[in-house]
Amino acid sequence: MQWAIDELGFEDEPDVEAQIAEFWQCVTTTNAELVVWLSSRSASESCGLLELVWRVKQTAISVVDVADRTASFAFVTDGDIVAQQLHERATRISDLERKRHELAWQRLRKENAAFRVLTDSGLASASITFFDDILLAHATDDWRSFASVVRDTSVQLSQPYRQCSEEVLFARLLALVEAGVLEGEANGELWSYASAVRRANGER
Repeated sequence: MQWAIDELGFEDEPDVEAQIAEFWQCVTTTNAELVVWLSSRSASESCGLLELVWRVKQTAISVVDVADRTASFAFVTDGDIVAQQLHERATRISDLERKRHELAWQRLRKENAAFRVLTDSGLASASITFFDDILLAHATDDWRSFASVVRDTSVQLSQPYRQCSEEVLFARLLALVEAGVLEGEANGELWSYASAVRRANGER
């Protein structure tokens, strides 16, 4: 959470931090098998799996991967799970897979980059400006809402992999405005998705 506050300007949310701490306390102390639901086409969900494997050494972990149907498990409904019997996909992570995940996460943690993105070869480190060129490509000489630019960028970044949330893209778009790369007009006193953005003079 502190990284998101420092680098992306997210608000400090003690309740969320407490929930995260409680979650890790629960999963790292249970003796029951853990079942991870994810899409391996989602960068954040893939990172979550690696962090889990990194923290949980003894407990068995199984995975239900829905990458063949969606780029994020967040888009799967309870009805989908029941109707398609997705729980039957659960596959136990082998010792070899666990070791491979641990080595990948060790490398990514050592690189300590701002973002981790998915490639055809797996997760890779990326700089804080990784998404900026795509955001700039969706800005025009005319005013567009933050929502429109973020939405169009998010769509582009969701195929074949879902690389980040719209909240991250909003934060980077605002950073480009604050750096003078783009012009922005806030909607009222605060920046929001209803705020407007366009290319700064000379930017094409």
